[in-house]
Amino acid sequence: MFNRQLHSLFLVCLMAGLIGACSAPEQRLVGTWQVDIESTLALEPETETLSDVERKTRKVLLEKFLGPVVYEFTAEGKTVVSVAGQRTEGSYEIRRNDGDVLILELRDATRLRQVRVDLVDGGIVIEDNRRRIALTRR
Repeated sequence: MFNRQLHSLFLVCLMAGLIGACSAPEQRLVGTWQVDIESTLALEPETETLSDVERKTRKVLLEKFLGPVVYEFTAEGKTVVSVAGQRTEGSYEIRRNDGDVLILELRDATRLRQVRVDLVDGGIVIEDNRRRIALTRR
């Protein structure tokens, strides 16, 4: 009886530890992400003042330029950004972790930059040079 209770307690502790580790902010970043056009459009402050025609035009432009963009973040600190089949590999380092907000340093063959990543329900929002892009898991 005692061994059974001890075994159950061990399993509960193990599961709690695994759940906690999986939900750590840096772990929530890991994966493959695609641009969410509607959410990205909603993030733009000027969207509210656009006419229906302007909004549709803006959406078409976002779909053309951001629709084929896919981001991948690995647990080992590697990144792959794919744009219409063209892959750019690089790396990232978490410079600051404020829970649901991460500051990343991104590096590829041609540049080094810092971006802010907001971990939101169902996705992430990357902010680079005051431009915000919403992403969902692929």
